[in-house]
Amino acid sequence: MGSSSDSYAIVLGNLGLVLEDLGRFADAEKLHRQALMISEQTIGNQHPLHALRLANFASSLQRLGRPMEAERYLRSALFIDENSIGKEHPTYASRLNLLAIALGGQGKFTEAEVLLREALQIEWDANRDERPVYAVRLDLSRNCSASLTWYFAEKEKRHGITDTHTRISR
Repeated sequence: MGSSSDSYAIVLGNLGLVLEDLGRFADAEKLHRQALMISEQTIGNQHPLHALRLANFASSLQRLGRPMEAERYLRSALFIDENSIGKEHPTYASRLNLLAIALGGQGKFTEAEVLLREALQIEWDANRDERPVYAVRLDLSRNCSASLTWYFAEKEKRHGITDTHTRISR
């Protein structure tokens, strides 16, 4: 397995996920970036696996507190997904959820709410046999903007950012 094969990119990406679980986000970012470069060379930048790698890379960026960068990569992944697997696919909904988190990290709660509702509709349509799961998610999203505001306010508190009253009062 050479360092320019897609199999190598898969291993790099998987190791990146493990490093994320260990809290080593900067190391994970490097591996995801390398996997992306290999992926682009081996399978092209419009392949569904490339979209997966974009989303994994965005996840690392998000965890490093870089939601604007994460947004860019997630939008690219969504574009690939839309053209390869379609907007009705649960994977597309999953990526919408990730993008909503990145947008929430930037204070774009209204746009995040729209994406979460779209993701819920996709999941509703795709998982007809699992409607109770959807019902729980729908219940959680009823006050989506307030929930996102609370989530990010709590995150800021954990990181020592104390000026959260402006965002909470939205």
